[in-house]
Amino acid sequence: MPGPRPWCKLCRAQPLDVLARTRTRNHCAICCWRKEHIEPAQDEDDTWVRCCHAFEEFSNPVRSRILELEHAQPPPLWIEIINTKKLRSPHVSIDEVGKRWLEIPLRNMVTDLAVPNIHFTVQHGPYLSPRNEGYSPGDHVIGMYHATRLESLVRPTVTCLDGQGILRDGALHYGMQTHGGAAGVNYYSCNPETCTAGDGWCLLRLTVASGVRLKGGAKCRHCIKGPEGFQCKYAAVKSVMVLMEDVPTFLQLA
Repeated sequence: MPGPRPWCKLCRAQPLDVLARTRTRNHCAICCWRKEHIEPAQDEDDTWVRCCHAFEEFSNPVRSRILELEHAQPPPLWIEIINTKKLRSPHVSIDEVGKRWLEIPLRNMVTDLAVPNIHFTVQHGPYLSPRNEGYSPGDHVIGMYHATRLESLVRPTVTCLDGQGILRDGALHYGMQTHGGAAGVNYYSCNPETCTAGDGWCLLRLTVASGVRLKGGAKCRHCIKGPEGFQCKYAAVKSVMVLMEDVPTFLQLA
């Protein structure tokens, strides 16, 4: 039986050629790069080291096609996002209207939230039958949503020109646009359904410690008020949600 390949024949995609020059006998450069930058699930084993080097893997048409997709070069923006080393192994989630999302948990983000000096109320539930729930200073509300452009994850925005992007900064910054008389960081207590395939937007899932409900528009829309450009200390970004149609196969199979 043939022995393992010294390297995978598929790991020649640009701009990963630098990593390709670091190939060793038992490791595929692209698999190593993915493993280093995307924290795997705890139950994953080490089959990634050897599975794409055995000759028999390429003789199976189905497995060979999967390997090809696993090693396809991601778009430049996604290479930037993966290179932040903030991603964990993703999973698929389906929302209330049947849309399929790839939810990517995050690591090494700001998680310590400040304690406001006032109580706050979040309006939960669907658009037609919301319910108000009050929270005390120090309470954290999980599962809120914030919509942003995908490029804002790794590039400065108009509200934070000195920043390097949400993932690199590890946190959100207060915006300058006024919604319902309030400016700051907007969030929704339900999926706002503002993203469509190909529009370049994504959702962030947040944990929040403050906020006021905005008047008009969706009943589940809220705002954490704050000075433009400053880091928001009342919201922690827990994961990124991207419609499956907009996610490269390289990441779907991570």
